Amino acid sequence: MMPTHGEPHITREQLRALHVSRDLYRWFLRHFPTGGSYQAIHEALIGDGHSAWLESLVDYAYAHSFGARPFLEQEIGSARTLAAQLTRCQAEQLHITPRGNASGRFTPVLSCTLQFASGDHALNIGCSGFQSHLAATGNGNFIGQSGDNGSIASAGYGCQLVSSGFAAKMSNTGQNCRISALGDRARIANCGNATKISSAGRGTHITNSGRRNYLASQGASTRVANAGDGSHIYTQGVGSRITNSGDNVTLQASGSDSVFCSSGSVQQFTLGVGGCAALSYHDGKRLRFVTVYEGENGIVAGVPYRLTEHGKIEPLADNTENQRLTPAHCVND
Repeated sequence: MMPTHGEPHITREQLRALHVSRDLYRWFLRHFPTGGSYQAIHEALIGDGHSAWLESLVDYAYAHSFGARPFLEQEIGSARTLAAQLTRCQAEQLHITPRGNASGRFTPVLSCTLQFASGDHALNIGCSGFQSHLAATGNGNFIGQSGDNGSIASAGYGCQLVSSGFAAKMSNTGQNCRISALGDRARIANCGNATKISSAGRGTHITNSGRRNYLASQGASTRVANAGDGSHIYTQGVGSRITNSGDNVTLQASGSDSVFCSSGSVQQFTLGVGGCAALSYHDGKRLRFVTVYEGENGIVAGVPYRLTEHGKIEPLADNTENQRLTPAHCVND
């Protein structure tokens, strides 16, 4: 099986256990007879036009490898490749390609900015315009943007939104979508459930109210506000700030000098070097906060801990299975 929280390497045995289709299994054997990395398989599926299989691949990789440095690096790499493929058009252009049997009537408006709205499904939409605005309500759309100060809004199921521009604004209300922001100072807002969010730029702001979502950031000075229950939050950059009000959340702030505060219940948490946390619990009479500082009272960077019902901090029972980072990985990125 894929190593838990390790590098995402996928084998034929895993595909058999997942009961994937015969077509997908045969394709995998032709291209990756000895297995392959998540990023390599992702890019090969896109290159061969098998975008319908991406959803299963992404769900599996996030479930088994989220919270590991190699996985986030590969996820960001996959997003860069997808953004480059979707935005191959020249500057100030919009490019739209239906996938499979999809068809639609497209009416882009070209002015000082590029504007496009669609309710069609299964489109590849790429835009390189400065201050462009894209909106889609169809299912399964892939939307890419490379211009600065642009915006993407999507409400469809199973969409993929990716932006490599500076100061991008991305909004999603659809279920089971995937959002990647690669430029600095991106702003991401999501309220869809089962969404995967990743960012690589500095100064990214992420807000989430959907349930069972994954939020990951590689850039420094990330700000995350989460209200969704069952979320997994992982920040790698220096100086990240996380606020959480969702319940049953997993928090991992591995960058140095990162801080998080949670008023909702936390299943487990991990601090980086110089990090600290404030966690709430109920003492039987009222809600209270307990503060945790890396390097004090036995708290070690990179080790996962939990808050007991009595307000005590204790490491997880099996650190060899659950530990995601070593202290050496928790220094400045």
